Amino acid sequence: MQTRGMATAVVLAAGRGTRLLPLTGEVPKPALPLLDVPLIVYALAPLMEIGMRVVVNVSHLGRELRSVLAGWADGGYEVLDEGPEPWGTAGTVAAVGARIDDDVLLVRNSDLLSDVAAMELLAAHERSGALATLAVAEVTSGADLVEVDGRIAFIDRRHDPGRAGLLYIGMCALSRAALDLVPDARPAGLAETVFRTLVERNALAVHKHHGYAADVGTPGRYLGACVDIIDGRIGVPVVLPGTIVDTEGGRAYIGPRAIVGTDSLGPGAVICAGATVGAGACVQRALVWPGDEVPGGTSVENAIWYRGASIPAT
Repeated sequence: MQTRGMATAVVLAAGRGTRLLPLTGEVPKPALPLLDVPLIVYALAPLMEIGMRVVVNVSHLGRELRSVLAGWADGGYEVLDEGPEPWGTAGTVAAVGARIDDDVLLVRNSDLLSDVAAMELLAAHERSGALATLAVAEVTSGADLVEVDGRIAFIDRRHDPGRAGLLYIGMCALSRAALDLVPDARPAGLAETVFRTLVERNALAVHKHHGYAADVGTPGRYLGACVDIIDGRIGVPVVLPGTIVDTEGGRAYIGPRAIVGTDSLGPGAVICAGATVGAGACVQRALVWPGDEVPGGTSVENAIWYRGASIPAT
């Protein structure tokens, strides 16, 4: 694996997505449809557009994820298959780092939906002179980190879960010297190994992102991300296969081959490809799974309609 004069990027896509069950029982989390575009495409397409070499790691439902990737990305990425037991974020980074010549490795979670720009993060990392630079958002509670007198420190959420500070949003730049700190043991995570060591050495920097950032890790966040796309809070890196339409009080999305009357749609309705909404039904701030059917007269709100049942998404 060789680079093209730019940092290699790793898109982490091996997680099981247990908080999104039963959806992720048959569909890998990175393949979840956000307006009929797989979640991972929102991470992958911007990196490929700027010419970065991209590695995607797979494990859970790896064959299914490979199939989805093949349908949306015509080359330009490589797959690192970790088998049935994922290696952890640190294990993946170590494997990729051992095979590239770059001085910097960009790491991005596949379930991060954000407009944070890779080039801006890389530039901030170069300016910082640190061994790792984390993309963060300022939050009023639930922070991971705090900045005091120019130094970064971790927050122990077990004892201070409501602390204001900085939230790591799932994207970072790692210098070669940081990669050398990754332990040989698998599985292992970056946070508890590399990041903690760098904090102790005062060698970790942050890049504050003031735009959109969401962790698409629960049914509520998944639905919320879809609604944010409909309402234009975050852009789409590819052409949507369906259509965004106006409804009374807001906007909705209708996927290709979907059968639904506009009088059945309320604001925030997402009718995925091939789905059917029966006459007299009402879908509002809710997602209907691809190919599924909502019976006539049924009301679906703040939920995901999946396999004939409603999954709360509040």
